[in-house]
Amino acid sequence: MAKETHSDQLFFAVILVVIGALVSITIQLVYQSGGVAGIVALWIVIIVLIGLYSFLRRAKSISLGNESALSRPDLGSTVKVSSEKPSGEVREHSTKAGVMIPEERACDSGPHKVSPGLPERIHLSVKKGDCLYGYFEETYGYDFNWFILDSNNLAKFSQGRGFTALEKGLDVLADSVEVEIPTDGPWYFVLDAYGKQHNRRIDVDLWKRRKTM
Repeated sequence: MAKETHSDQLFFAVILVVIGALVSITIQLVYQSGGVAGIVALWIVIIVLIGLYSFLRRAKSISLGNESALSRPDLGSTVKVSSEKPSGEVREHSTKAGVMIPEERACDSGPHKVSPGLPERIHLSVKKGDCLYGYFEETYGYDFNWFILDSNNLAKFSQGRGFTALEKGLDVLADSVEVEIPTDGPWYFVLDAYGKQHNRRIDVDLWKRRKTM
């Protein structure tokens, strides 16, 4: 869910004022009409309240989703480099044959702050033949883009040129990946908020293990 802002608070305050006014009108109608007429009036107002609330919530949701597009960085723009290194955390994975295979965290888990127009570049501690897999998500439910790139394609990405990603995801709230690394690299996990309005805060849980026969 998106982080609450001042506009969100104002939105709900307006809803409360409208509901309070309608409730006051309803009480007066029930008091003046009495009997069956009063009950009918009460139910009509309740239905109107429910419809109004649903309409306003939908309108708010749409306004949150339609973020203003920002210009993509010019050629030669900077990609922010994550200074964090993998923690060296190791665990074991059991194959179908019951063989225990060591797994190691492939990069720092973050959270990584990604600003519009300033992609985050995270070095992946992987080499040819490694299986890279894991899950990542934006803390507040905003969408983002991600790419797995070698150094050659990272340079093209940074320069605004056409590039080829080993794997990618566009406009996702959360995503997962499982892919075999084809060369020794180096390889990078790039987080991008191109065309977005707000900063992103992304938790990353990526691991590596050697390919099993």
